[in-house]
Amino acid sequence: VIAEAAQRAIELEIGGVDFIYDPQATDLARFESSDTVTPEVFSGSSVMNIYFNCSEYSRCQDKRMRQAVAYATDTVALAQVASEGLGTAAASIAHPIQLDWMPEYEGRILYDQDMDKAQALADELRADGVEMAFSIMTDENAMKRASATIIQEACKQIGIAVEIEQLESAVFQSRYGDLTAWDAYMGTNGSQIYVTSLMTTQIDRTGYPNPSELRDAINVAFEEWKEDTSREVVALWEQEIPILPLFYRQAAVAYNKDLKGVDLDLSGLVHPGSLSW
Repeated sequence: VIAEAAQRAIELEIGGVDFIYDPQATDLARFESSDTVTPEVFSGSSVMNIYFNCSEYSRCQDKRMRQAVAYATDTVALAQVASEGLGTAAASIAHPIQLDWMPEYEGRILYDQDMDKAQALADELRADGVEMAFSIMTDENAMKRASATIIQEACKQIGIAVEIEQLESAVFQSRYGDLTAWDAYMGTNGSQIYVTSLMTTQIDRTGYPNPSELRDAINVAFEEWKEDTSREVVALWEQEIPILPLFYRQAAVAYNKDLKGVDLDLSGLVHPGSLSW
């Protein structure tokens, strides 16, 4: 594993490795004129999210805290800066390649930045005696770190102090299962079928109460896909936002020009069995 993107790019160029995931935009631009490296960018299904701890162990249990963060964050700017131009602000928890994508989601921004709404929610929380601080956990991934920093600055404007805790990948992976250890964390997911398949696998990570109206709606929508139940569960999720989608992320890879049969699935993973020289 080579965690640092710049080092991955160097290893590819000098022949230390033959294929890399997640090259930086600056490296992709350089690879375009390379005689030895082929870069490739495609839509994929990956989404950058902030996962909120909705359990009793965190201040993010209060929906108003989660909504205040959502309204304070300019996801259009975040998508461009954090992804180095490879991201688009999220329009819904549903992804454009999913069955659940509806015409009305096209072109909108899920939580368009509204500092007045964000401030009003923060003021409510403060008046109710809620401590205006929480932490965001992230690993070494550059996009996650940049996203967390932008959210931190946005929250500062409405009086919410955000601490960023950067961990090594192995420690990060071991920590997010412990709801007493974090308030929020940066993470990615991707679902290529329908949104409730993602909801059912991801919501448990947040400690969101069960049973609840949202949990019940997910169960109904998951049993059989129907347009009306899909719309209902998506709308309810977007009010509760246990996980806030920030941007749809284009996937990028780069590989040795002599490597043939590079076959990527919608999540951006390579199928090694198809490769040859």
